[in-house]
Amino acid sequence: MLAADGAFLADGRFAALPPVPWTLLAEGFRRAVLDFLVKNEALADELRKRMLAWRHSGFSVHNAVRVPAEDAEGRKKLAGYMLRAPMSLEKMTYDAATGTVIYRSKMHAGLKRNFQVFPFKTPRDAA
Repeated sequence: MLAADGAFLADGRFAALPPVPWTLLAEGFRRAVLDFLVKNEALADELRKRMLAWRHSGFSVHNAVRVPAEDAEGRKKLAGYMLRAPMSLEKMTYDAATGTVIYRSKMHAGLKRNFQVFPFKTPRDAA
């Protein structure tokens, strides 16, 4: 999400607020998502309650990047970065014979390889 960190005053000027602690944002986001899932019957309320008690929530927030109001180019760059795909389609290939997707990237130091193989199931296969 890209959000303004302030509000417009009656005279049209924008008043920036101090940074909100990331822990507060992450907790608010976690509660909003879980509440949404319960409201839409995609998650039982009892499970939501148990998940809220987890030590590690699985949610995170990064709010260290701040773009000044007058930096139009900075806003464009930040929004463009946010819109980019997390994975490159050019680096993926599908092997119909094995039913797998292969993703190639830079050499991973820990794995000592530059690819990952994923099983691929179509919606028809899952049924």
